[in-house]
Amino acid sequence: MARGSGEANRPCHHLAGAAGTCAAGRLRSGNLVMTRPERPCPVCRKPRSAEFSPFCSSRCRDRDLMQWLEEGYSIPGRAAPPANSDED
Repeated sequence: MARGSGEANRPCHHLAGAAGTCAAGRLRSGNLVMTRPERPCPVCRKPRSAEFSPFCSSRCRDRDLMQWLEEGYSIPGRAAPPANSDED
């Protein structure tokens, strides 16, 4: 199709999604449709699995959970007060 003929301004045919996105996961800006780059698994960088999203597998999901439970990840904030050890 020739440039300027309105092809780029055609609305997405997947318009059943939430506001701002279409059902196919494409971002909508007015009538323009932009595709979102696929993000890899945050643990191993392999492609994501729909079943374990945002991870690629149950192994990566569990590794991430263990990082949180073993305090491998932290959220910045004030330091905790020292614990009182009155055990004499």
